[in-house]
Amino acid sequence: MKTLLTIDLDYIAEPYIELYHKVISMESVQRNWDIILNDPALTKANFDVNISNIVYMFDVYHKALRYCDNVVFGLHHDAILYELEPFDQSIDLILNLDHHHDIWYPSSSVPDTQYGMVSDGMWLKFLSETIDIKKYIWIGNENSDTYKGEVPNFEFKDFNKKTFEFTEEDAKEVDFIYICLSPNYVPKFHWFYFVIMKNAYENYYGESAKIINDNYKTNPKRTNPDMALSYLEEE
Repeated sequence: MKTLLTIDLDYIAEPYIELYHKVISMESVQRNWDIILNDPALTKANFDVNISNIVYMFDVYHKALRYCDNVVFGLHHDAILYELEPFDQSIDLILNLDHHHDIWYPSSSVPDTQYGMVSDGMWLKFLSETIDIKKYIWIGNENSDTYKGEVPNFEFKDFNKKTFEFTEEDAKEVDFIYICLSPNYVPKFHWFYFVIMKNAYENYYGESAKIINDNYKTNPKRTNPDMALSYLEEE
């Protein structure tokens, strides 16, 4: 595979995502938002999205969509691993537009990947221990936490929208696109951006989009997708 482009919708939640993402527990999307939206310290303005990030995200997506019809949508980022099984290929470049770097956030001395487990925040480490990734480019936000873990076994560069230009030539190299909703990090009233991206694919290529509604099978905190799926189906 030449280039894997993946876009996580939590990228547009800058800068306010940092106000609420610390209280998130992955077990229940509904529980997360009941707690967050009932916090008197937070107001509706605290859930605004970054308009310039939206413009940048759609520019990258539509450029790549013109050349790549291999597009999958998922509620959670680690579910991308289903599409990369049986892990018998190498990837020249992973380009990730995301508030989080998703390599590994070291909360313990032993990564869960050592035990075959994975989560949204470390699917890249899991993947890099399974297949050969030559280069990883992360386009994060100015208030994103930088990577502080061990040196990864692939070339790693981090940018933001001001320092990375996604060109037409870059778009021509993309042979797989994965769009992630991240319902635990993106407020429900912004999920329609995911629907717009899904509709763009369906209108452009004339076929129904594939949506993966759960975490990867070895994620110990596989979440209940019902709330997200019911909303998307209503749309």
